[in-house]
Amino acid sequence: MGNRFSSAKNSIAECDNCGFRYKLKVLKKLVVKTKQINMLVCPECWNPDHPQLQLGMYPVDDPQGVRDPRPDRSYLVSGLLEDGFSGEGSRVIQWGWGPVGGGYTPIDGGTPNYLVTQTAVGTVTIELDAIPIPPVGAVVETATAASVVQAILTALPASAETATAGDSVSAVLIPGTLDSIDPDTGITSSTITLTNSNLTFEGTVAYVWYGGKGVYWHTTGKKYFEITNDANVDACLLCGLGDASADFQAAGNYVGNYISGTIFGRSWGIWANRSAGLITYGDDTATFPTGTPITTGGRINVAVDFDAGKMWFGVDGAWINSSDPATGTSPIYTFTPNAALYAAISVQVGGQIATMNFGASAFTDTVPSGFSSWNTSISTVVKWDIGSVVAGMSLTNGNLTAQRTTPVTYPDWYGVTSVNAHSTGKRYFEITQDVYSARSMFAGVCQSFLDAGMQPYVGAVNYLGQNGAGWGVLFNDPAYVTGVYTYNAGTGTFYTTPPLLSNGGVVGVAVDFAAGKMWFSLNGTWLNSGNPAAGTNPTYTFTANTALLAGMCFYDNVAQATANFGATPFSGTVPSGFSSWNVIS
Repeated sequence: MGNRFSSAKNSIAECDNCGFRYKLKVLKKLVVKTKQINMLVCPECWNPDHPQLQLGMYPVDDPQGVRDPRPDRSYLVSGLLEDGFSGEGSRVIQWGWGPVGGGYTPIDGGTPNYLVTQTAVGTVTIELDAIPIPPVGAVVETATAASVVQAILTALPASAETATAGDSVSAVLIPGTLDSIDPDTGITSSTITLTNSNLTFEGTVAYVWYGGKGVYWHTTGKKYFEITNDANVDACLLCGLGDASADFQAAGNYVGNYISGTIFGRSWGIWANRSAGLITYGDDTATFPTGTPITTGGRINVAVDFDAGKMWFGVDGAWINSSDPATGTSPIYTFTPNAALYAAISVQVGGQIATMNFGASAFTDTVPSGFSSWNTSISTVVKWDIGSVVAGMSLTNGNLTAQRTTPVTYPDWYGVTSVNAHSTGKRYFEITQDVYSARSMFAGVCQSFLDAGMQPYVGAVNYLGQNGAGWGVLFNDPAYVTGVYTYNAGTGTFYTTPPLLSNGGVVGVAVDFAAGKMWFSLNGTWLNSGNPAAGTNPTYTFTANTALLAGMCFYDNVAQATANFGATPFSGTVPSGFSSWNVIS
């Protein structure tokens, strides 16, 4: 017997819900509470039968009452609150016009704000001693036995401008950054032993100076730290500050030692446990201040005002030469304001032990008024070091853009170096040519701006790569229109490809410190068909784990370039296995 109806494969129909036309075969039956309701709907209108529509169709045993209850007595019932205003119970959700809360009348800004709550995962004490109140969002730090935490202020005392000791503030705690002696600055067990989370420093070589410096640097603010003389052996402890290129791991390099033309860099220090009397050193020049030398358990005090370019040394809480960091008077040494400086320490004999306190534990002596611990707001973003800049150079754009501002005086090159050096890992950074002005620019790395052509001095062609302590690529000299030159130890190597850079062009620098290899690229093309990821065809090789600064130099005025150490996305592709120069290990 034949079918009563046709196949309807080409029949047109309308959706019973939306009215749009579809093929009849496309429409589906709608089911509600397990029943078909004689509606055919399109795929867009169709929904499966929802279980919530089936409430009441089946028996449910779900009693709500509790036998012999013990209710939460902290619950506030509806009625007047403690402040006399009407409330609706302590667990009623706050509602109102946006923003919720802020006042009791429309003039005050809206509905009462009952959303504020207090909780605790620990405690923090912020002592305010008649100082201006920081604004909301400011960072205040306090020390605990194990770490330093930062408190982001969320509420302030009622006082409008100043607060005194004992006033309370509300804060959110976040982890802080702690400084310590950097084990990657060439320190070896044959010369120095580091313990106590790299805060305790012990010499292991008899009567030869060796030292180290901190992981992090500062460029702004007023900072303070202490060094405790744990074991006084033959009075051989010299501590203070050093710049980014200061190197205390070569035999005989003590804090305060500086010889022009070497790779030591600049440093300033105090020999505080010398029984014959105190000595301070700056640029290898000794002075003999007044004060009593420390013995075992004694402390060296270091205070630095970076914005003023001043530093002070003290012993056991007494500032030498009647100086006073709090008032800014009689600094022991001055330096270029906002230059990057590191904490530094050196010892001359095995068994001499000292411990750095950057603020992770309570200081023994009084911190000068207006100063904060060295661990406060530690710098972790790499930029050009204003301390390496001389008259005739300017830094802008957060000290990432460098420009020469004086005319050429042959044969002077003007340069700049980074606030930090690396000696381990695989690192990458870029230099973008912003303004080209008739002559050339170098980009690369060096051990110190003092010896690698980063400071002009009369009678020398002091470019980056002029000697064995610098490596650079000369990327836009019009005298070499068919290619580029790289330089090290005064010897150039010519590459016909890639071509010179124009404005907007990018130099890439990749350094593998463990392998002692470096590569230069122009607009993403590596010189000499190099491949940093594979470690092949390096532009140069060098002694593995040598500490190197990023650097560049300019020959002509108006010339300008911008560094990217990794704070923003790179123009080129970072070689596999490499990290930005901005990563501090």
